[in-house]
Amino acid sequence: MEDEETATEANWHQFVGYPDDLFEAFPDQLVLTQRKLILYTCATCQRVRKLFPTEALRTVIDWAEDQAGNADEGGVTYGEPVHIDEVERQSRIYPEGSIEQVVTWALHYLILMAWGDTDWGSHKGVPESMEHAFWLHHYPKPETFRVPFEELPLLVKQERIAHCHLLRDVFGNPFRPVAFAAEWRTSTVVAIAQQMYESRDFSAMPILADALQDAGCDNDDILTHCRDANFVHVRGCWVVDLVLGKE
Repeated sequence: MEDEETATEANWHQFVGYPDDLFEAFPDQLVLTQRKLILYTCATCQRVRKLFPTEALRTVIDWAEDQAGNADEGGVTYGEPVHIDEVERQSRIYPEGSIEQVVTWALHYLILMAWGDTDWGSHKGVPESMEHAFWLHHYPKPETFRVPFEELPLLVKQERIAHCHLLRDVFGNPFRPVAFAAEWRTSTVVAIAQQMYESRDFSAMPILADALQDAGCDNDDILTHCRDANFVHVRGCWVVDLVLGKE
């Protein structure tokens, strides 16, 4: 979207840029909490989880997801499974510009985010690093990674689109804010949402839609988001967050 264009709902659905471009394009529509930013960032890491060189480093992603809810209050409830100094040390043992170095160094920023650091470089740098690693994994190293969407290799285009779907799942549609009625939050609805959130398995989203409808929910945006097989769902999904009263 060009800077001079007016932000519209169509722009939101069609956006295929980097997250910092999106946040800059919709400054008046998006409410950015540290928790939401961390969960989106973790979701991009989970997509390339196998590219992290050790299982110990992969546990940092899960830890950051678990700690996301505490970041807005200024910190985590228990220390990172791999200390940030050790993450930095490990990043230096890999060849410059290698996949291993790219993903390991990105964890440094993810840890800072979980500890409540609000540096904008962390929010935009980690997802870009994950796309960078994905690119290196599938294609020879290009001269630059910041190229127009139309010039991206096919698989990288698909990964960029997937990142944008994650953004829309976490932040919802800022042009259609949803007022969630208290009576929709039945014990069954909450139990289904809580189980998905804790397990990171969102296959029960259509069942959640049925339970919400049984509770009287008639909001098309909510029900469609739960039932449409084309939607992706991760921790931070705006519907699940509404059910659980998370921000």
